[in-house]
Amino acid sequence: MNEHITQAEEELAEFRNESQLLQGERNEKFRELKNRDAHMEHFFDTFQSNKGDLDERISKLSGEVVKLLRLISLNCRHIDNMTGADESVLDSSLGGGAGVTASELQDLHLRLQEELISLNTNKSTLADELGGMERRQQEIDATKDHLNDDERRREDVEARRRVILNNLLSQRHLVGSLC
Repeated sequence: MNEHITQAEEELAEFRNESQLLQGERNEKFRELKNRDAHMEHFFDTFQSNKGDLDERISKLSGEVVKLLRLISLNCRHIDNMTGADESVLDSSLGGGAGVTASELQDLHLRLQEELISLNTNKSTLADELGGMERRQQEIDATKDHLNDDERRREDVEARRRVILNNLLSQRHLVGSLC
């Protein structure tokens, strides 16, 4: 009888241990489910506002993409006007124009920036050359004015010489007629 009681007590202790383990697992699963439920409720509660925020962000980013594409288009037109290139060249550089990827647009943007830098360099070089030419023109004008002044001086000297010669001739005439 004592053996049966001891065995029953051992079985009861074992059953209690298994029961506590199962109870602990159930409690853990219950906590996990409670946390999931709280997360899901939080998700459902904030879904509309998060969706609105994301829609607004997408709208802003779309607006910026459109703005950048317009700038690229303006740059392309500007380059077309500057270089006289036609749209077929631009379309071929964009792979036909339809279905253009972001990386292609970035490549085009980089090329356009490089061309713009090159054009700005050429512009500054031409501006420097124009400034040099203007200085040279001013020097030529100054030399021309100086030569014109020399020509006027010659004319003035020549006119004075004539006057003096005329005066001398008239004085000789006068002296010759008195003698």
